[in-house]
Amino acid sequence: MPDNKIRLQKFLSEAGVASRRKSEELIADGVVRVNNRIAKIGDSVDPKKDTVTVRGRRVFRTGNLHYILLNKPRGYVTTTDDELGRKCVTELITGVKERIYPVGRLDRASEGALIMTNDGEFANAIMHPSRHVSKTYRVTVRPDITKGQIESLSSGIELDGRMTAPADVSVIDRQEDRAVVEIVQADTPHVRSSGTGSSQTQENGGRSSQAGKSSRGTVPGSYGAGNKRPACPGRCEEGVTL
Repeated sequence: MPDNKIRLQKFLSEAGVASRRKSEELIADGVVRVNNRIAKIGDSVDPKKDTVTVRGRRVFRTGNLHYILLNKPRGYVTTTDDELGRKCVTELITGVKERIYPVGRLDRASEGALIMTNDGEFANAIMHPSRHVSKTYRVTVRPDITKGQIESLSSGIELDGRMTAPADVSVIDRQEDRAVVEIVQADTPHVRSSGTGSSQTQENGGRSSQAGKSSRGTVPGSYGAGNKRPACPGRCEEGVTL
């Protein structure tokens, strides 16, 4: 028989109780029970068979799955809650009762495409390195970007002690005092520290698409939503438009 068990903290997260990290804290505090037994870190549950309670109240995993493509504006952090009190991307989404969360990250100062969902399987598939799901970034560099810098970005550069993945880099607009560069990469490049020199400045660091879903032509802060899972990550260009 197939094993339908999942990690308890994942179940609690998908049920909208809390994030996985917060769920682990609840388990450690002893307020979570599985089949009337106090749960412990590392436990797994079968959502269809096991009874899970938090502080005596039974928890059910949501039956409504949501897939949202947000055009993230600048000034918002990519998380469900922030200990420093900064604005979170979840504050921009209204009318969704279930707990949703962002897939991946965008810097607070960056804007652009950000997928949000409560489908853990889909989120994990998008983020798993083996899928090589691409993301497209656009960066304005002043006064210009050199051929050597483009070649370095294309082959991968060292950032924060590790090499970035190879990328497709192209200049899509060049004027006298600036160049607009598009970076298509399965890795997550630091768009504000992408190998330009000290005499150069970068602005408008943003992600125009994630997993084949584009935010172009939309206003920052706006979003599209659906209840149908997009096509398999890795082939998202063939999927439905959110």
